[in-house]
Amino acid sequence: MLAFVTLSIKDAAAATGSANAFIYVIGDALGGTFGSIILWLVTAAMWFCGLASITSFSRMMYAFSRDKGMPLSKHRAQI
Repeated sequence: MLAFVTLSIKDAAAATGSANAFIYVIGDALGGTFGSIILWLVTAAMWFCGLASITSFSRMMYAFSRDKGMPLSKHRAQI
């Protein structure tokens, strides 16, 4: 995706002068409404990726604590 965004830059000076170059390039390349939809989809994908990372970390931390594989595992296994 980053390669496509980089290749779709029409005016590099305007992109660097904007507040957020990524949003500017997507809006300039795809238009107002469709660009906003794509940006919201990217935001949702990043949210769910972060949520999955936090969830898997908490499950692994509990499993390692339960099996006495982490420091203070006796206290963490009870949480």
